[in-house]
Amino acid sequence: MDSNINNQAESETRFTLRIDSEIFERIKYHAKKNKRSSAKQIEFILDEWLRNNDDKK
Repeated sequence: MDSNINNQAESETRFTLRIDSEIFERIKYHAKKNKRSSAKQIEFILDEWLRNNDDKK
């Protein structure tokens, strides 16, 4: 198996997220526009927010 795939899998955590349907539709729209999956778009949004708002950088 490719070691890059193993390293990526080890650094990611899976979890279930319940989200308002309207918000999810907006995320799907932006994900498609940015050629990302919905999950990666959510990760991108969270990462951007944390970069701009997290005081534990």
